[in-house]
Amino acid sequence: MVQFHSLPPTLTRRERQVLSATLDGLTREEIAQLLSVSPETIKAITRKLLAKFEAVSLRDGLKTMIAYEEMFGLTGVGHKRFATSNNFHIRIDPNRKDATVTMDIEYKILVDGFDGWTGLYYKFGGFQDVQYSGVTVSRHTESKDCHYFEISVDPPLRKNQTLAFQAVSRHIGIYTAQKGVDVHRNSVPCCSKTFVYEFSENDVPQNIAAILYLGGDVVGQDAIERRQHGNIITFHVQPLLMNSRFEARWTW
Repeated sequence: MVQFHSLPPTLTRRERQVLSATLDGLTREEIAQLLSVSPETIKAITRKLLAKFEAVSLRDGLKTMIAYEEMFGLTGVGHKRFATSNNFHIRIDPNRKDATVTMDIEYKILVDGFDGWTGLYYKFGGFQDVQYSGVTVSRHTESKDCHYFEISVDPPLRKNQTLAFQAVSRHIGIYTAQKGVDVHRNSVPCCSKTFVYEFSENDVPQNIAAILYLGGDVVGQDAIERRQHGNIITFHVQPLLMNSRFEARWTW
């Protein structure tokens, strides 16, 4: 399973060209002809790419390269931030139809001049009463069904700086009387996510399972590590692709 534990490697323009052509399935000779260089030059560039992706052969490196392209784009700065730590602690009481969600998030910044972003939170069937600490937050817009929050960073952060904050909210409609479901989409490049589900001591679910989806298909089951200690169940997940979806389901 491919894993990214640090910021993406820096690629030169020529390395990006060779990487793009390799992912398109071109041979070394075809890439050399396309770029008007010798096959030996392409071989040397490929060796540098493999070193940056810590792969010993082109075949072994392709999975890492494809995951890299999906997460960061060929330029390495397809997103403004990279989640080095993304932890969720979700406290659930079966006597209520909501849960308390605490998110501890740490980002490393991929571009110069990062000054924030806008978050969207649903009032019904989603998050309510969102409170942030560690960042400056202002309510950007409010409609009938959702809230918009603008998270600002002043002064703007430079590349490779870190932004860490905590968000606490109520999650409405997380389950019915007999079963529950919690869904999170991986919309930001990240190394891993940890989900901690804390149930009442006398109301631990009989069954709880987690699945990782991408485009409706089940993927990456070996990327989910489960641990349980009494009424606390933890899933440690390492999603590889953008827009993968983590889903936990349980029944009492």
